[in-house]
Amino acid sequence: MCKPRGIRLVLVNPVHTKRVKEIRDNSPNKTDKKDPGVIADIIQLGCVLNVIAPKGEAAELCQLNSRTRTRYWRQKRSFEPAARIFL
Repeated sequence: MCKPRGIRLVLVNPVHTKRVKEIRDNSPNKTDKKDPGVIADIIQLGCVLNVIAPKGEAAELCQLNSRTRTRYWRQKRSFEPAARIFL
């Protein structure tokens, strides 16, 4: 989706985000207002992880795995109240 438009997609490690934020303002408090600036600083420093999107059959397997996991957790969540009644 991003590649055809020439947009480079990267990941930022949340641990890096937390540490840079603490260094930047000397405060352990996290706010959503600070996050974009901290993430921009990390990207400028080049401390990013490249995203490797699977293609073809590998992409299909990822989607199948994701759907299976989602279905499993939905079923588990729907049966938990009944299990509490009978146990």
